[in-house]
Order: sequence, then C-alpha cells, then structure tokens
Amino acid sequence: MIPVGVNAVSGSILEFSAETANLPVGAMVYLEDNNTNTFTRIDSGTYNVTALSDLSGVGQFYIHTISSLLALSTTLENVSVYMSNNETLKIEGIEDGDLQVRMYNILGKQMLSASLDANGNNSIVLPSLPTGVYLVEIQNASNVLSKKIIIEQKF
Repeated sequence: MIPVGVNAVSGSILEFSAETANLPVGAMVYLEDNNTNTFTRIDSGTYNVTALSDLSGVGQFYIHTISSLLALSTTLENVSVYMSNNETLKIEGIEDGDLQVRMYNILGKQMLSASLDANGNNSIVLPSLPTGVYLVEIQNASNVLSKKIIIEQKF
C-alpha cells in the first residue's frame, strides 16, 4: 500500500492512471479512494474524481498492487492478526476455507509460508525470529489481507 499525496482545491477534477514497469507478469495496480470506499484498477484505465474539499497531503488515496483480482468481502474485513507471545501468531475471524499465510521481514524476505484450514481461531507456531516488524499476508480463494506485526525480544 502506497499513500498518494494530493494537493488540490475544492471542485478540482483529479484523474489517476498508472503506467507499469518492472512489475511481475499479471500484476495489477489499484487506486483506493477512502472517501468513496472504492478500489479502481488504474493500470488499464483511469479513475476520475472531483475534490469535495481542499486536499493537502495523504490520507484519501492509496495505491495497491496485487497479482490477482482485488476483491474485498466481509470474509477478511474483520480479521485479527496478532502475536499471543513471541512464538505464536494468532489469526481470528476467518471461520472456514483454505488459507495461505506468509510472513515477510521488513526487507521483503519470506520468513514463513503455511497452509491452514480456517476454524475461526487459528494459531501458527513461528520459528525463532529476531526482534522486528513483519508483514503477514493472508490469502483465501478470492481475497488477500496484509497486516503488520511486531515481534519483541523478551529479556
């Protein structure tokens, strides 16, 4: 997710599009508009919106890239991902279905890959990991969710 900074006066028409380079084959680029709660694919089209108020900086628009169609459903909207201790990752709120869980360190190196059969309250025992910020990516048949977690060293 990349925040997009916009400076515009109220009533301005904003047009967003994207030219892709150096992205994997099949990658798609979406623009998220927090005011309208919409995701629009902009690598194969444009998104036009009128500024309803003066805009300055980030907060309304974000760019997302994904390798499959972006679809949001209630299945992944209310999911909790957290560390119950420094060894166990908890995923709560997904009642059923097959899940792929991947964890990346801040440099983008994959630290974990696991498949789960969701039961509403899943736990994954993690390998020994150093203190740091990690990105957990959860994917089911049609959705992808990314959450940031922090692993702290106990002394």
